[in-house]
Amino acid sequence: MFANLTGWHALIILAVIVLLFGATKLPVLAKSVGQSMKI
Repeated sequence: MFANLTGWHALIILAVIVLLFGATKLPVLAKSVGQSMKI
């Protein structure tokens, strides 16, 4: 699914995530994603 993901695609996806969740929630969101990936 992410085989042809370029730098521009990653930047656009990151910008959409920032717009959806807001910059203040990003550290909490990143921490929860990191913890869920360790399972």
